[in-house]
Amino acid sequence: MGGSKNKYTKMSLADLGIDEKLRPDAAVFYPQTQCDVLLSETSYVNKILCDQYYCKLAEIKEDGNCMFRAVSDYTLGTQEHHLKFRKEVCDYMNDHIDEYFDLYCATVDASNLEPDEKRVVYADYVNDMRRPTVWGDEFTLAAMAKRFQVDITIYQAKLTGSAWYHWESKDEGGPPSNDRPQVYLVRTDNNHYSSVHPFEDQFFKGYAVEYVAARMTPA
Repeated sequence: MGGSKNKYTKMSLADLGIDEKLRPDAAVFYPQTQCDVLLSETSYVNKILCDQYYCKLAEIKEDGNCMFRAVSDYTLGTQEHHLKFRKEVCDYMNDHIDEYFDLYCATVDASNLEPDEKRVVYADYVNDMRRPTVWGDEFTLAAMAKRFQVDITIYQAKLTGSAWYHWESKDEGGPPSNDRPQVYLVRTDNNHYSSVHPFEDQFFKGYAVEYVAARMTPA
């Protein structure tokens, strides 16, 4: 597993109000004693995706940028814009410091600091996140959804069932939910993020190219 965790983040999904739910219809699993196709967690996830959703995992490079690579791949059809996504998200988090800094400090046991001190802690976190290979986290996913006005759903498949985590872009003045692209990613237990591709599409070009490209900051 490449890259490194952000040294500041110690938080739970509930801290961000993430909708975490166990989907009974997705909790199908295949014991190794009954399924000789199951060679690894990746093949296990691929079997679920194939059997239930007729799609497959994309091969996302494991270099610490996988969250940003996966979003880039799913929306634009290529992982190569991951640094652009990282910059856009970090810029958004920096520009919306009043929205995030108090909550962030509460998740890293810094809630007793003065407001100015909290801002310094938060600014250090954002600056650290700007470095390539630092792992993205729940804050960057939440900011990603708001920055690009998309909804992001993470499918966490495990041998004992499948959990879903959902981030919505609820910005006032943004497009209604039925007009926002839905970004579906898969996270495995080693905290690696992958995009998903249609099972038989050998020339996948992304699900939201024009929508997301139009929201990118011009170079």
